[in-house]
Amino acid sequence: MPTLSEKHEVLSGLNRQDAAAIVALIDLKTEDDMEKVLNKLDFMTQNFDARLDAFEKSVDARISSFEKSVDARISSFEKSVDARFSAIDTKINAIYWFIGITTTVAVAAAKFL
Repeated sequence: MPTLSEKHEVLSGLNRQDAAAIVALIDLKTEDDMEKVLNKLDFMTQNFDARLDAFEKSVDARISSFEKSVDARISSFEKSVDARFSAIDTKINAIYWFIGITTTVAVAAAKFL
């Protein structure tokens, strides 16, 4: 690719009208190339945005699924713990009743003896 000074040397050898026309053509070509570059960048940006949106939705779906799974496990664990405590409460109440009845029978037997 020729350097700017090489281009200047070539253009300085031409008359003013031809040089102006060539510079105008170069400007048009540069502008057209720049338009293509900008369009390509816009396309790349849109493609990146679409991929990022899809990734965000995927991550959100995975997080939501994970949260539901954790909530279900915690709920199951809470039910299991509640059932165990309920069973323990029932056993403790049965022991209290047994102790109460045994004490009552012992006191009654002590009064009669």
